[in-house]
Amino acid sequence: KLLKGAQPGIPRVPACEIMVVNPTARKLIAEGEDAKLAAVIRGGREEGMQDFNQSLIKLVKEGYVTEDVALEASPNPEQLAMNLKGIELGSDRGAIIS
Repeated sequence: KLLKGAQPGIPRVPACEIMVVNPTARKLIAEGEDAKLAAVIRGGREEGMQDFNQSLIKLVKEGYVTEDVALEASPNPEQLAMNLKGIELGSDRGAIIS
């Protein structure tokens, strides 16, 4: 998704979700378990994966988009707001990110 840029000379900035089809993702796709892919993407940072909110966090921290623009574009703005404060909530617990 193209977002309004925050820096002069950069009118639009792309935010994107990236999934690498690893064995876990391949199995979930084959079994029609698409709803579980989001958790695979969130947990696959070491493999180069990122969900949409992770992309937005990076863009805000690097100054490419404002927090307001990111929150407006986010599929889960409440989670993004927490993430931007350094709090990451898992499916069963919360943790502070440094």
